[in-house]
Amino acid sequence: MNTILGGNMSSRLFQEIHLRAEELAVLNQLARTLSTQLNVEQVFQETYQGVAQLLDARNFFIGVYDPERHEFVFPVNITESVVDEEITVVPADQGLSGYILKTRKPLLIKSNVDEWLEAHNMQTVGEPAASWLGVPLMIGDDFLGVMAVQDYQQTGTYDEHARDILSAFASQAAIAIQNARL
Repeated sequence: MNTILGGNMSSRLFQEIHLRAEELAVLNQLARTLSTQLNVEQVFQETYQGVAQLLDARNFFIGVYDPERHEFVFPVNITESVVDEEITVVPADQGLSGYILKTRKPLLIKSNVDEWLEAHNMQTVGEPAASWLGVPLMIGDDFLGVMAVQDYQQTGTYDEHARDILSAFASQAAIAIQNARL
């Protein structure tokens, strides 16, 4: 019996190590790819492709913050794996992106997004999600925008590990965005 349990634990440990190695490889590849990009649009597309390799990114967006207009512009907005051009600009004080602008911290809502919004006296921008994960795009104290994934049907799609992965992507993307702008 101990051999079977030990074998299952070894198998799980091996799978976990393999998964972490794959995640690290994708992040390293993205860093190499982004470091050569001088086109901001290409940075957005490469970032989305990288995120989609490791997370459920059927519903994904990058909102770039425009401090002069105090709004988010969405150069990448994917809904159910299709480019969504319905929402292109949103006032920066609205929705979950606005909350991230205010707090400058990642936000993970595993379920009951509507309840979370109500508890924080906020309204939904766009279709309400069942599970939502967003992270700031920052360089030092400079807020560049928000990157988020969401699932409209299923709760619990994202967890703390997904938050850490998306945050790592956001760090790489923020540097590449800043470099491409310069």
